[in-house]
Order: sequence, then structure tokens, then C-alpha cells
Amino acid sequence: MIKFFRKIRQNLLSEGKTGKYLKYAIGEIILVVIGILIALQINNWNESRKQKNELSETHQRIILDIDNDIRDLNSALIFWKEKEPIFKKVMNDSMSADLFDVGLSRLLTIMPRTNLNNTGIQQLKDLNVKDELSLRIINTYDLMENTSILRHEKELDEQGKQLQAIFQDKYIWYPEFISKTIMKDNSSKNLQNYFLTSMEYKNRVATGYNRVYNNYIPSLKIYIPRLETIRTDLKIIEDPNFSEINKKELEKYEGSYKINKIEGEALGMEVDELFSVKAHDNFLRIYPIKNPRTFVDFFHKENKLFNSEFDGIKVSIEFRTNSLQEISGYKFEANQLNHVLYTIKETDNK
Repeated sequence: MIKFFRKIRQNLLSEGKTGKYLKYAIGEIILVVIGILIALQINNWNESRKQKNELSETHQRIILDIDNDIRDLNSALIFWKEKEPIFKKVMNDSMSADLFDVGLSRLLTIMPRTNLNNTGIQQLKDLNVKDELSLRIINTYDLMENTSILRHEKELDEQGKQLQAIFQDKYIWYPEFISKTIMKDNSSKNLQNYFLTSMEYKNRVATGYNRVYNNYIPSLKIYIPRLETIRTDLKIIEDPNFSEINKKELEKYEGSYKINKIEGEALGMEVDELFSVKAHDNFLRIYPIKNPRTFVDFFHKENKLFNSEFDGIKVSIEFRTNSLQEISGYKFEANQLNHVLYTIKETDNK
């Protein structure tokens, strides 16, 4: 092709057709410029497609990270709600030895710590995208890490370590405290007297209560819904099967469900075990009543079918209706584990 164009130029020059040669040369330059522009456009298109694919993969990762973080943060919320009555009894001087059996001696020294899942967030930062959702995701995680949730957890952890150091330095019952779970029937009189009567401990519990229930818990209640909203926004973008549905529309599924049949692996569940279903905007939260920390969020797919994914396992729940078209139970399937769980509705919590 190059030889062909060169031959045309040579013929035009040898025939003395300078005007035609100039027109031809200009036309050839234009063709070259157009070729360069097309090549640049193709390159830009390829780069844009590559970045779009990378962003989509990052979004999928962040959805999984947020799922795990929502579970961890809700677990911490439940943990401290269960401890609140003990805090109040200490501060109100209404303690008794029975409180040792529910964790009186560990009230400030054992607590959950959250490890935020930052893999997807770091990938998002590396992509250096500036859209509103990406900036909101990054800002939310930066705030949780640096100014709210993890900062409060660090303060609580430091308080617990300081208290344990005091126990070690000042009290002869420390070896007993550190070596076993303290119960009312297995602990010494000296140890029990301290936790039941010490003003030092009562004051530290009051400080801890302020940090937990006036600072940390309000942060959890702010950021858990934010994460749920971000997860919804990402699913709208990335999941073609995702359908938005508000809490009011999902409340008909709420209630307690009793296992009446298990097929395949039991996965630690038992016949007659109760599960609770709670409606939220865009998803249902399902958990065993005996352990509400181990919940799974299910998202509407079609009709009465909901699905989810956790620990790499895809699961689905299909709700059943009775002759009156009322929700009467559901079938849970985890196909990878050859597991089917049938439940019937026991009560209505609406």
C-alpha cells in the first residue's frame, strides 16, 4: 500500500502536475490525521471499557465487604444491648452475685472489635474515580475508621487494658480473674467484694457506659443504615435482577417461622427451631431467634422469591401461601450444600 501511494506521488511529480500533487499530499495528510484520531478513539474506548469492567468488579467486591461489615456492626450492637442492663445495675447500686454469671467481671475487659473490610475500598481508591457514589463510599469508610466507630472501639479497648493492668498490679485475686470465666459459684470472696462494692469499679463502669451508649452505639445506628443504603445503590447498578421494594411492601413476610423439615445437610439447624423474618427497605433479614447475630439479608428477585450470598454460597428463599393467599411458610435452598429447609409460619410479629 505504501509503494502504491509512493508511485502515485512520483507519477504526479514526473508529469509536472504540481497542483494535483499538492492536493493529493493534503488529502494524504488528512487521511493520516483521521487514522490517528480513529486509533486514539479506539484506544480511549478500550481504556473506558477496561475501567468500567474494573469498577464493576470493585463494586461487586464492596457489596460483599459491606455485607460482612453490616453483620459485624450489628453483632456489636446486639452485644452491647445485651450488656446494658448490667451496666445500669452497677451504676444504680442494685448488684448481686448473680451478675457474675452474665459477665459482671468482664464488663469492661471483653468486647468485640470490628475489622472493617477495606479490600474493595482500597481498589476503589486506586481507580481514582470521582463519581458521587464512589466518593460517598470512600468518605463513609474513612469516617468509620478515623472519627467514629473504630476510634470509639480503640478508646474502649484502651480502657479495658488499663483496668486489667490495675487488677494485675493491685489485687491478689488477679491470677484467679485471668485464669477462668468468673461465675458466682467459682470465685473468691475477695474478688466478688471488689466487683460488688468497689467505687473504683463503679466509676469506671460509668465512664464505660458513657463511651458505649452515648458515643459508640449512636455511631453504629448512624453508619449501619448508611452501609445498607450504599449496598442498595451498588446493587441497582450491578445486579440486573435487583428490584427496589420498600419496607411496607415487605412487612407481609414478617413473623416467626418454625422448621418442620430439613433435607440434606442440617448445617447446625434442627427441626422445631425458630427463625425470625424482619422487613427493611429493599431486603428481608432472617435469623435464628436463639442467635440473632447470625442473620442473612435476602433481596427480592421475583414474585415471592428472594436470594442472597454468604461465604461464597448462593441461597434462596421462596415464600409459600395458604388458600387465603396469606404467607404461611418458606422454603430455603442452598444448592451447593444439597440443603433444603422448609418452615411454617408460627406467629405474626407485625
